Amino acid sequence: MNQLLKYRIVLTLTALSLLGFGIAFLVSPRAMTDDFGITLSGTDAVADVCAVYGGFEIGMGLFLLWTVKNTAWLKAGLVAATLSLCGFMCGRIFGIVSEGHPTSATFRLTSPERC
Repeated sequence: MNQLLKYRIVLTLTALSLLGFGIAFLVSPRAMTDDFGITLSGTDAVADVCAVYGGFEIGMGLFLLWTVKNTAWLKAGLVAATLSLCGFMCGRIFGIVSEGHPTSATFRLTSPERC
């Protein structure tokens, strides 16, 4: 298997994972946050979750799929995926270290980050 095909596979899997989580958070933000003990107490809270977890993940997922089809952008897609997912992971690690042991729900959200 050549290197470009490997990159495309990684980006496609990452994109699909982001799209899945993004759609779930956009369509059902309260259900997605309930597992984490997060109560969305108003329109602002729901809109923020929809934007950050829904909109951003959908946008990034679509961008990554686009880079899979455009060889000239493949490396940019890999860099964007790596940096954005490392940012999510660093934020989670910081939260875990500063607040203590998380529930299994936190680890379910790390699947795109580990990809």
